[in-house]
This record gives sequence, C-alpha cells and structure tokens, in this order.
Amino acid sequence: MKVTKTHVKTKINYNVQLELIILGVILLIIGLSIEFFKTESVGFWWCFLGVIVVLFGLWNIRTYEIEDNCFKIHRFLGLITKERKLSTLVSFKIKPVDFSISNKAFFVLAIYAKRSNYLRFRKVKLKFLDGSTMRINENFIKGNTLNELLHHIKKHQKKNEY
Repeated sequence: MKVTKTHVKTKINYNVQLELIILGVILLIIGLSIEFFKTESVGFWWCFLGVIVVLFGLWNIRTYEIEDNCFKIHRFLGLITKERKLSTLVSFKIKPVDFSISNKAFFVLAIYAKRSNYLRFRKVKLKFLDGSTMRINENFIKGNTLNELLHHIKKHQKKNEY
C-alpha cells in the first residue's frame, strides 16, 4: 500500500492587508502631526487607532496549509499557527460573497489591483469535532490555490465518512 504525502500551501495576497497598513500609517501620521503642532491629547488617540489598524493589517497576513492530515493557518507574518487534524473535520461550507452592488472601490486597492477579485470572492468555514471552526477567505490568497485546498479538504472529508 502506497502512502502519499499531501502538501499544499497558499501564497499570500498582500493587497487587502496592505490597504489596512497604509490606512493605519496615515492615522499615525495624523496623530503625530497633531501631537507635534498642538498640545492636545487627541493626537494620542489618533496614534493609538493607527497602531491598532496596522496591527490588524499584520494579523490578517495569513497563509493556509495542508500538510499530511493537518490543516494549518499561519497568521501575523507566520508567527502564530493554528492547526487542526483533518480527520476531525465534520463539515465545511462555501459561502460566496458579492460586494459588486457597490460602485465604490476600496481606498487604495482600486488604484493598483483588479477590483473584481476583491468584490466577489468565497469564504469557507471548516467545522471540527471539538466544535472549533476555521475560516478561509479567498481574497487573502494569491492565485487559484483555494480550489486545490478545497479538493484536498473534500478528499479528507470523504475518507472520514467511511
């Protein structure tokens, strides 16, 4: 009996996260300029909000990986990893998201990225035996590797049904 090892890892699409980081830096610049030119305490809150937005953007930099029987999500530039066994996968749902109704583009994204990739995408919710869930957002993945991930997830779920 031949045992095949599965290894699928997505590449990061930095566009959505980069937009948050740019917005956070702009808020930081506003806060620092208020602190520099005025003696009001409002600048501190602008800086605080800017740091929170930058950290949220860094938190959303994530990759998804299937290695053998484990599904992993690496976050915060790969510093934090969440891992679940695919043998404990109960179900998964694919939900299409369509923001194309809005004619307004995102803040910076519309300047350099293909707008339709971020207005229509899929979200996948994986549910495991212990009740925990993991989510996959297609607009955080570079290329078309979500289909490959879903193929391996379906294959593991069919193995678990028998």
